[in-house]
Amino acid sequence: MAWTDIVHSCGHHDRVQLYGHHTSREREIEYKEKTLCSDCWKAEQDRRNEEAAKAAEVANPGLPALTGSPAQITWAGAIRAKAIAVVAQTIGNDASTSKTLADTKTVEAFAKRILKMGTARYWIDHRADFSDVYSTGRYIARRIAEEAAQAVGRAALGLK
Repeated sequence: MAWTDIVHSCGHHDRVQLYGHHTSREREIEYKEKTLCSDCWKAEQDRRNEEAAKAAEVANPGLPALTGSPAQITWAGAIRAKAIAVVAQTIGNDASTSKTLADTKTVEAFAKRILKMGTARYWIDHRADFSDVYSTGRYIARRIAEEAAQAVGRAALGLK
């Protein structure tokens, strides 16, 4: 165990406690010197998220404004931007849609409804569902099946 001062690549100083053999501590020091400090890393992530959100808004002007805290809105904007690309790829990928999703028009209609979600919490809570084409296809198929089951249940009860 040893305390050492690190100068990160951004120029900020940090005092860290390192454990283990001296060779592993030296590797850790070298690694930390090549990385940004935690504050600069967070600022860089926020900047990237804001850029992704702005690019998605420019490319898709019909999207609703997100609601939530400023940090949630920034993060959710980046998630929604990635989701737009993944949903488009999922719809365009016949291999993923033909096996799990029966009707492409139903999928497109559902995807349009998903993209109209305006709460940052929704996008943050469902970020794993939009991580790749496979996950997105499974999520959309599951939600369509749930909605169909609800419609059958309402019809059986005589509700609209």
